[in-house]
Amino acid sequence: MIHSLKPSAFSPLQRFSLITLCALVFFGLFFGVLVTRFIEQNMLERSRQLSAEYISKVVSTEFSLMELSIPRSGADYAAFSSKIDRIVLGPQVVRAKFWNSKRQIVWSDDQKLVGQVFRDNDELEDALKGKITSKLSGLKKKEHASEKHHGELLELYVPIRPVAGGEIVTVVEVYQRLDALLEDVYRQKRLIWLATSTGFLLLYLLLFGVFRQATLRIERQHIEKIAFQKRLIEAERQQMVATIAASIGHELNNTLTSMLFFSEMAQVPSPSMELLQRFARSMPPLIQRLMSFGKNLLTIGHPPKPVFVPLDINDLLKRVTGLLTESGMLKKFDVKLDLSPDFVYVHGDHGMLEQVITNLVINASHAMEKGGTLSIRSKCSQSPGSVSIEIADTGHGIPRENQEKIFEPFFTTKEPGKGTGLGMYVVKQIIEEHGGTISINSSSSQGTVFLIQLPVAKPLSDGTGEES
Repeated sequence: MIHSLKPSAFSPLQRFSLITLCALVFFGLFFGVLVTRFIEQNMLERSRQLSAEYISKVVSTEFSLMELSIPRSGADYAAFSSKIDRIVLGPQVVRAKFWNSKRQIVWSDDQKLVGQVFRDNDELEDALKGKITSKLSGLKKKEHASEKHHGELLELYVPIRPVAGGEIVTVVEVYQRLDALLEDVYRQKRLIWLATSTGFLLLYLLLFGVFRQATLRIERQHIEKIAFQKRLIEAERQQMVATIAASIGHELNNTLTSMLFFSEMAQVPSPSMELLQRFARSMPPLIQRLMSFGKNLLTIGHPPKPVFVPLDINDLLKRVTGLLTESGMLKKFDVKLDLSPDFVYVHGDHGMLEQVITNLVINASHAMEKGGTLSIRSKCSQSPGSVSIEIADTGHGIPRENQEKIFEPFFTTKEPGKGTGLGMYVVKQIIEEHGGTISINSSSSQGTVFLIQLPVAKPLSDGTGEES
């Protein structure tokens, strides 16, 4: 169909590329964030578990119940600190505390905190219930008010049971630097992002290649379909030209016979003046008729290149009817033209629409072998912005079971050798290419009516602001 729409800014391949690229970028980012976050959480959890197992094992083995229950001070604090530095604290641990079951600090690397009780510590409460807790922290709790800021640290609470399955007597709290761990995490993240980007890029290139091949194949099929339709239209036009030419040949033979008769009469010895005058009066109309036949044959034999312009549908119907009448094809029929009194224009190609009307009129004549009435009407349709064309005959009609197949290619009800089965298919293709529709209403008692609906076009302006 032909629509007055602006061409799309992007081709299907470009739209697919843009949409696919955006989708892959989105899913790549989502996948990358999901995987890297999982790796980060997994590595942090692994570090937490290893640190907790080491602290729990060492403290349970190296410290007595008394040491873990009573706050350390004086010489005991110094001895406790030396022992902790030797077996518990590593270079990554910047802060440490030991809590007893009464929420009291037994030992801290900040001696001022020893003996104090802090009850607003949710992680400590969970640890006293036997749960290893941890989170990323920046030393922002109340007990950290006087401490130096160290950036983001891993805050870990490890419950200590001297006897497996026994009561929790102390909780070790450590703040561990994450520099080495985060460096490893970032290295893993970079590898994941590199692998993700490469994978999605390869996937994009693969999808682009597949879609490009499919697009090229579809375009080739579309071009081949258009070429095939053009060949069908040309084949049907040639069939129509042959039919009209045969009728014109018959009329041409009659005209030449008349001219030959008058020529022979004029060659008799001493022809009378009346005979010569009769010969002179008869020749001009016969010659004009021959010229008309020649012009019509040239028109239908060499149609111009299709050009879609506003054209007067009434003028088109009169021209086609006049051509077929002059060819002698309609001499057995009563032809009735009932044209709209208004100037009705459609946007179309002269040659293609002439082929449609000619084909329908010829089919109507074939349906009325013994004569009948051929009615051709044009009127403004009840549908806004459209014009209707009716071509009706009083022939034998088309059976209902064949009416649905009439527009299918290579379907014909004519005898073998008298029809290609492409005529009505080509007619429908041309009408749809003009943005219109065609329908059929037929019965054996009343004949057949073809109804064409075409969109109305404004006539061309003559340059003075008035319609020509």
